[in-house]
Amino acid sequence: MKTTKLMAALLAAAMMTAGGSLLPVSAETETTWKYENCGDYIKITGGDVNASTLIIPEEIEGLPVTCIDSCAFEQYTSLTSVVIPDSVTTIGESAFAECGNLVTVVLPEGVEAILGSTFYGCTSLSNITLPDTVTSIGNFAFYNCASMDSLTLPESVEEIGYSVFTACESLKELAFPEGVTVIGQYMFRDCAMLHEVTIPSTVVSIESSAFSGCEDLSYVNYGSNAAAWDAIAIENYNESLKYAVIRYADGTASDGSTWQEEENADLALADLSGDGMIDAVDASLILQYAADKGAGSTQTLMEFLNAKGYRTE
Repeated sequence: MKTTKLMAALLAAAMMTAGGSLLPVSAETETTWKYENCGDYIKITGGDVNASTLIIPEEIEGLPVTCIDSCAFEQYTSLTSVVIPDSVTTIGESAFAECGNLVTVVLPEGVEAILGSTFYGCTSLSNITLPDTVTSIGNFAFYNCASMDSLTLPESVEEIGYSVFTACESLKELAFPEGVTVIGQYMFRDCAMLHEVTIPSTVVSIESSAFSGCEDLSYVNYGSNAAAWDAIAIENYNESLKYAVIRYADGTASDGSTWQEEENADLALADLSGDGMIDAVDASLILQYAADKGAGSTQTLMEFLNAKGYRTE
């Protein structure tokens, strides 16, 4: 009995935070959480530093978990995936900074801001979706997320800080939504694989070194005309923009090409049925054609489509 009581006492002591809060264990991950009771909500301040997966609970002590504290999981180097519940609306600065093995993060609807350095140095991060509620992304938010090759910015985003994508060396393309007015300093610095970027007509300035080191930048899709592009205040060390083809909204481009016509021609090649859409019908047709060719058919693709009742004009 004494041993049992002693073990219980030691266990209870081990599960106490500095402020005296008992740390519950997540049934899903067997994680002991560090947290702060803020009266009507819970703020998560940490967890099991050796966990590979964290599924943050929706409530603790009967109160909703609405906040992840700044630096809560900073340098949790064993962490590979995180699931954040819908109850969370605030994620603090550097919350997951330098989690070098973090690959996947599931963010809930309701989060309005990705604060500064939230995913700074998460070099393995490759799978993250920003919810439609996000309106701002802070400085260094995805700095050196070297494995992230794409990211969709929701239309809700209006403000993006500086150095947000610096050293994201695998990032190939990114589209800024309408409403963004400034592409901040060092935004894509040393994004060597950045090939295409979409800039809305609302942008009025591109700050210093936003595109420095973007050696592969080939296309800028711009939401207005050439005159409006020339009116943008483009600061120093953005030479990559000088060598990229600027594609304007009217279908013309800085190199004299008509890029929308070329793009539409490529799409037309994939529209085997000729119905103006690329869908399952086209996929089925190409599979049938390939099967027939494998069985010895000598029909050309157009002959095959004609025989099927497509492209008969």
